[in-house]
Formats: sequence, structure tokens, C-alpha cells
Amino acid sequence: MANDLTVNPMQIDTAGATSAVTSAVWVQGFACHASDNTWACVIHDAAAGNVLWSTENALAACEHRSDCIMFPEPIHTTLYVTTMEDVDLVLVYLATGPH
Repeated sequence: MANDLTVNPMQIDTAGATSAVTSAVWVQGFACHASDNTWACVIHDAAAGNVLWSTENALAACEHRSDCIMFPEPIHTTLYVTTMEDVDLVLVYLATGPH
């Protein structure tokens, strides 16, 4: 699978420039699905910008392989996934309707 930034939810499987969304979008939430027991995911608003969401599992004995966050109100932002350590998919849920 390749990054697909044209659907809702956006599907990101590669960190870096190919994950960049340079025009601001209304984000309702994020979810990540890991491929190993220890993993990390960080999403910024630009390559060296502010952290929008950071999540990880550092316990090798824990098989918790996903995490998500849904915002009470959508945020208007650009996106750049900087870290996908043993994460095979990040979903970006876009808000629909009036903001």
C-alpha cells in the first residue's frame, strides 16, 4: 500500500515528505496501527514544526499495537508524519460538515 492522501481517512504508511499535507485540512482525529510490540508515532504540523500528536508503546511484553485520538473540535492544520517506528499505518480522520 502507498500513502493515500485523497481519501477520508487519509492512509499513511511512510513517514517523511511523502506524508506531507501542505494545505491546511480540518482534522478530527488520528489512529495508528503498529507492526510490533514496541512502536512510536509522531505527527507534526511541518517537517520541523509543532507536535500535533505523539504516541508510543515501549513495553516489549505488552501487545498493545494501536492508539487513537479524536478531538472534541476539529483542528485546522497541515500535516507531516515524522516518526513511524514499527508503525505500518497511520489514519488521519478528516472532519466533515461545517467547522
